[in-house]
Amino acid sequence: MSTILYPIIESPGASALEYLAQATNRFTEGSLVFLPSTVQNVDSFENVHLWQFAENGEFSLPFIDLNQLDECFLFFDTKHCLAAQIESLLKVLISSQSFRLGRILSFISAEFVYSQLEKQSAWFDGVAHFSDVFCFLGRTNQNSSSIKLLMDRYQTLRYPLEFYQLAKKSNPWSRILSPSPRRVSHIFDSSELLEENDTPENDPFLRRHPNGNRERPIPCPPISN
Repeated sequence: MSTILYPIIESPGASALEYLAQATNRFTEGSLVFLPSTVQNVDSFENVHLWQFAENGEFSLPFIDLNQLDECFLFFDTKHCLAAQIESLLKVLISSQSFRLGRILSFISAEFVYSQLEKQSAWFDGVAHFSDVFCFLGRTNQNSSSIKLLMDRYQTLRYPLEFYQLAKKSNPWSRILSPSPRRVSHIFDSSELLEENDTPENDPFLRRHPNGNRERPIPCPPISN
């Protein structure tokens, strides 16, 4: 039986690992977390392993016996190109029969939305394109209007993306981790079902111009906002 792989995209300041570990108690013997090797202070979490980029720029995951695992959470590196990590994820899924893709979960700091909504619109658009879920963390009266503006943007565009505003406890994890895909991008669908415009080569955030630049580049977000 294959292991469900949940890719995790984070904005700066999101602290997704803390929410997943403390609010869901999901990191049991049947769960495992892959974090970028650049992450620090993870000793307090169990079942956490570090990944790094290989010389070819792709994910280099530590060898783990997946036979007894139900799920893995693969955290992307916020400091590295998101499009390149999406392409690397595609290669992992194609080359390994051990994983099947779950939802792509994006954890977004409400303060980051408040301070960077206009400046980082290209980053938000890229993340929304590949995500099934936006989970907002740290909502306050001050930043709530910015969250609504961001949600309204993608709802107006008819994105199937789901939105959740998380608390420290009592979050709807069964819905968040539902196996039903809600992402705009179809690049992870079976190749037999893909139309020409839905292939990775034609995805607007992955496609490159003859000069090598992406058609719609996704900038790395500023780490300090």
